[in-house]
Amino acid sequence: MHRSGTLGRALREECSDYGWTTVCPSVVDWQRLCQTIQNYIKRLNFGYRNSLRAANVEVSSTASIVWDMFQPFQYINASASFLSPTRIRYFHKEEEKVIEASRIAIAVGGRPSIPTIEGSQFCITSDDIFSLTHPPGHTLVVGGSYVALETAGFLNDLGVSHSNIWTRLFSLFLQFPVKLCLRSIPLRGFDRQCAEMVLDHLIAAGVEVVNDEPSAIIKQEDGLLLARLKNQSEISNLNTVIMCVGRKPELSSLNLEALPHGGPRRTAKGFLDVNEFEETSLESVYALGDVIGRAELTPVAIKAGELLARRLFGDSKQWMDYSNVPTTVFTPIEYGCVGVSQERAEEVHGKENIEIYVQEFDPIELSCVERPSHENVKMKDSGRLTCLAKLICLKDSSKLRIIGVHFVGPDAGEVIQGLALSVTLRADKSDLDRLVGIHPTNAEVFTQMETTLRSGLPYRVSGGCGGGKCG
Repeated sequence: MHRSGTLGRALREECSDYGWTTVCPSVVDWQRLCQTIQNYIKRLNFGYRNSLRAANVEVSSTASIVWDMFQPFQYINASASFLSPTRIRYFHKEEEKVIEASRIAIAVGGRPSIPTIEGSQFCITSDDIFSLTHPPGHTLVVGGSYVALETAGFLNDLGVSHSNIWTRLFSLFLQFPVKLCLRSIPLRGFDRQCAEMVLDHLIAAGVEVVNDEPSAIIKQEDGLLLARLKNQSEISNLNTVIMCVGRKPELSSLNLEALPHGGPRRTAKGFLDVNEFEETSLESVYALGDVIGRAELTPVAIKAGELLARRLFGDSKQWMDYSNVPTTVFTPIEYGCVGVSQERAEEVHGKENIEIYVQEFDPIELSCVERPSHENVKMKDSGRLTCLAKLICLKDSSKLRIIGVHFVGPDAGEVIQGLALSVTLRADKSDLDRLVGIHPTNAEVFTQMETTLRSGLPYRVSGGCGGGKCG
């Protein structure tokens, strides 16, 4: 949906400057979009099954899920629960089946949570949006997480952003106006300067931000929803309310309370508490992925699972490093990062031991077009929003070791994936300075960063070609 929204906004706001003329913006076919997503998920699941078979894992259908003690590797599609730290049970045609193993790993993931407020039954979560049979219409997104900002962003881009004559005319027959209720600061735990820039771009795209949260959701006689906020104001005529206020580990059906000591030890937030080897407080029971609450990202769970298997059944000693995980927030303008934020770096190492290089610039994709902006957007001095590159370095003897890389701009995930090596390999700022940039790209900005926050000098670069220098 992020991709579809990006295409839709480019069609409405950029195509004419690039020579593509249209009479009227195209209308997104919501049903076809959702069907494309569901088809893609089915292809992924089919590919997973083929990968299991290629690894000599027997894949049992739901009609014949019976454990075979003579088949060492078997995938059983069934819901299971614990009987003891080494025994689990599942049901096949209402008949209980029991499996015993010397080691059991819990990797059941998490589910979005909905706060307990009046009318919560009228709300959906971010998981539900991908299978809606109808367009969401006027939508309220609640939360400040990356999921909340991503959802508000792509729904707004799929609909209309009140920014030029075409979109205003277009709104007469199709519109997904989006309001975002921020319960607290956006993107908590991320770099604050970058998070605020992401929010500025979101507002520029047309998302209306409300600094409050609902205390009740009321279904009106006409079927529309009304959100009553804690400050007693109201948001009316809503078609959809999406709660993006966090996720909880999916542990309730596992019968963990029947295990010794009431089950594996939990953290204060209800996640399973594990050590660096993914071991829980119960011998033979391991846990990984979203259920442990560390970097709740699919690639992290996959990597942790691979490393656990190699340690248990091979001779590997490597464990999962959760400290330098690269990630990207797929908002209308993307934000990718790896390593520590400015705030975290100064807290841990002291402000005097940190050197921060920054540069703002116009991304190459938008340097020759003028995107219209929402009237409420906070503009920079140049009169337009920019992108941001940020390097956080730790003073280490005569070196400046890179401990954080942040980029707000197009294709941020692609940019950060490669630059993540600079953090994991403990590279020095001079290592990036020696690189020759690929021109013209946005990523080449990291090869020629000179201005520091400490200097107090302006770091907004005008002209040039994206992140590089022309001439």
